[in-house]
Parts: sequence; C-alpha cells; structure tokens
Amino acid sequence: MLYAPIDTSTVRGFFSRRDDAVWVEGYVEQYTGLRDCPSGRDLRRPVGRVLEYPETEGELFGEPGTLSYDKTLAQVVNLSQIVELIRRQECGQEGELLIDGFKNLFPVQGLDGGLYIVRGDWSADYPRRWFLDCYPYNPLAVWHEGNKVFMNP
Repeated sequence: MLYAPIDTSTVRGFFSRRDDAVWVEGYVEQYTGLRDCPSGRDLRRPVGRVLEYPETEGELFGEPGTLSYDKTLAQVVNLSQIVELIRRQECGQEGELLIDGFKNLFPVQGLDGGLYIVRGDWSADYPRRWFLDCYPYNPLAVWHEGNKVFMNP
C-alpha cells in the first residue's frame, strides 16, 4: 500500500512524523492539538537555560495561581519554534539544542489552556533521531542539572 507523503512544512505535518529522523509520541497531538503558532505570537527564537542544579517544575515554571506561573504561560514556546530548532539540527549536529543525552524542555500551552511540557532528546544510538513527547505540567517533577529549558523572552 502506498501512503501519501506527509507535508513536513506545517507543524501538523512535522509532528505527525514517525521516521528515521524524528519520532513524535502521540501525546504531543493529544495535549496540544498540533496547533500552529498561536495568533499574536511571533516566531522569535526561544532562549535556553541549562539547569545548574536539580529543579522541580514548580520551581522552573511557578505554581498555578502565582505570578511566576502566569509569566510562564505568557512565555510558552509554540510548536512552530520547536520545529525550527529541530530543523537546524535534524541530523544531530551541534547547535542550540542539547544532543548529549540530556533533555530539551519546552513549556507549551495545551488545548485546555493549561501548561504542558514537550520534551525533546537526540538519540545518538540506533536509530539516530529526535524523540519528542509531551505530558501535563507536574509541580513536583524534578529535572536534573544538565537539562535545558527553553522559553520566550
């Protein structure tokens, strides 16, 4: 059976991939709906910060109902930005994203308006490709030093 090629020029197309370069877990679509850049948001390059010590998601993004959480929601990364970062390093070459076994973390806004985290990491083992998944924000989840968090300035 022949399949029509996926149009990877769109966010939906890119995040629908299951190939040798990118593997996207289904939860990304479930939580975000694979929406393109939300209206009113530009495509600035998000700024990354490497964690110097273990931090919880509550410490990184704030607790619901706090100003720091509201600030995070105003600075979430959109899927279009993640696509552009990966395209620049699609074969695992050096760049802004970590490719050394650590995780790249992107806070995104879900379909329900809540905070979700897209996690991306490069697998240097076979198969050599990007792996992306998504899960709901958990203020108690701990991310260790060496991982990198991206947010809009």
